Amino acid sequence: MGNLIAPWLAGTVYEKSGYYAVFAIILAIIAFDFILRVVMIEKRTAAKWLSKGKPTLPHVRREITEASWTDPEQDTCHRPPSVSSRVQDYQAPNPDQTPPLCGHTPEPDETSPLLNSESKRRSHWLAETFPRMTLLLSSRRMLAATWGAFAHTMLIAYFNTTLPLFVKHLFHWGSRGAGLIFLTISAPSLLGTVFGMLSDRFGTRKVALVGFALLVPSLASLGTVTHDSTGNVVLLCLLLVLVGTGLNAILSPLAADMFHEVGVLAEKHPDVFDKGGAFAQAYSLFNGALGFSTVIGASSAGVLLDYTNWWIACGVMALLTAVIGLLVLRYTGRIVRAAENHNEATPNRA
Repeated sequence: MGNLIAPWLAGTVYEKSGYYAVFAIILAIIAFDFILRVVMIEKRTAAKWLSKGKPTLPHVRREITEASWTDPEQDTCHRPPSVSSRVQDYQAPNPDQTPPLCGHTPEPDETSPLLNSESKRRSHWLAETFPRMTLLLSSRRMLAATWGAFAHTMLIAYFNTTLPLFVKHLFHWGSRGAGLIFLTISAPSLLGTVFGMLSDRFGTRKVALVGFALLVPSLASLGTVTHDSTGNVVLLCLLLVLVGTGLNAILSPLAADMFHEVGVLAEKHPDVFDKGGAFAQAYSLFNGALGFSTVIGASSAGVLLDYTNWWIACGVMALLTAVIGLLVLRYTGRIVRAAENHNEATPNRA
């Protein structure tokens, strides 16, 4: 929402107070953000302080002491494997080989199944160096959410670049009018919680489908605003409201879908993800998509307006949004869940 409010606020302040007042507000916001980051207490640090303040009872000490000894049920060497892992990892026993001792890993030979897997892992430098990021990028559901975030911020950067110039050239508006026009896009941001509740109830795919269904025709229809008239001003505002609604309808469910996928991957690969999971890396991937799309959206908007016109630029953005929407709708939500359940049920039937 800050990306959408900033042009309106900056345009109003610039028209009233000038250039330096705008940067004074920017520096004040940065300083306030820095102070909040300094005084913020992380969850791990707070947990340490809370644990130090709680008294340890004698029976709790005894339970902790007893739990520190090796328990056959807790020992991973003697823990019975699950049914699915036994079915997937089952191999016919070889009478010529003796079973390995507990805690000892046998050396792989030419007949060992570990040889091919180790050679494959060594051949992929990226998978060895960045195992978490490799798993995140290998998830189609994760990539679908990333592409959705890319489309969202690309369109915001496109409007931040072209919309002030467009209304100034067509309607002869000043800085205040160019800033106020962004309220039509930012006002639907108040519906973000509503879209989140709808995603929880009906699924992320359906809500994202509604968002892209609003975005594509609205973007294509923006090209029809080509004359200075009251009707075109009203039409432009209505279409921008639909665009803002579509942008919020795709961002909230896809962000939730991305972090849900991180939890699924952490459960499937506990040897790669520790207790903290990979939420920080998933957020960095999400944030990287936002930053890259800002550059692409702003630069492409400038090139399109310099070499074409407003109608073609809006049509190109509508086409790109439609293509990304097809990718997102193909791999997000219930379709991917059904595919995962089918893959998990296949070994059991075998």
